[in-house]
Amino acid sequence: MQKKQKGLVWFRNDLRVHDNESLTNAINENETVIAVYSFDPRHFEETNFGFKKTEKFRAKFLIESVTVLKRNLEKLNIPLLVYHQKPEDSIPKIIAENEISLVYFQEEWTREEMEVLENVKLKVLDSTNFKSTYNQFIFHPEDIPFDIASIPNVFTQFRNQCEKSMEIRTEFTPKPMPEDNLITNETVIPSMKTLGFTDFETDSRTAFPFGGGEDEAMKRLQNYFWGNQKTKCL
Repeated sequence: MQKKQKGLVWFRNDLRVHDNESLTNAINENETVIAVYSFDPRHFEETNFGFKKTEKFRAKFLIESVTVLKRNLEKLNIPLLVYHQKPEDSIPKIIAENEISLVYFQEEWTREEMEVLENVKLKVLDSTNFKSTYNQFIFHPEDIPFDIASIPNVFTQFRNQCEKSMEIRTEFTPKPMPEDNLITNETVIPSMKTLGFTDFETDSRTAFPFGGGEDEAMKRLQNYFWGNQKTKCL
């Protein structure tokens, strides 16, 4: 009997279901799909400069974002496994236990993210394939109408040429997996206390009363473009 192809979506800085290329590809190309997010302990440790890389406001926003992501993935019958571990510790274990053949993720280019990716790859079998996408830009890097040597020095010239020659790519719409894809998930999203913080209530006077997660982001976009009287006349 031929084994089912199984895909793992590794969420990093793309904590959304809406218009997510990696998620859409995984659903379209596999019979079974699971997802994972790791709260990397290194992001909540104190640096050599005497402060934490992630402080309480961002930590709370992140918890809210992962909570919404988990709920929205469940609507697609996809479980989100959440760990408070280094990705290079949690992800290879998931790959081995679930016989994952393809890992889907958003490509990052900064040093720390690239090092984590390489550390994950070093701990898995060569038969595991990794499929990355760029899905975080207004314009896809492949669509920029310049090579490196000819990029204009002035941003306005760059923008004008891009707007003339490029088309926005069609958004990705992930479809639900079969109901039996939603396996039992006993992992837990860490609390503020687990991450080393005391929980707090947002001050009612804040100029930025935004909650984390794609649902709040979509509401913000809707209000900005269609609910604001000033933007309606643009």
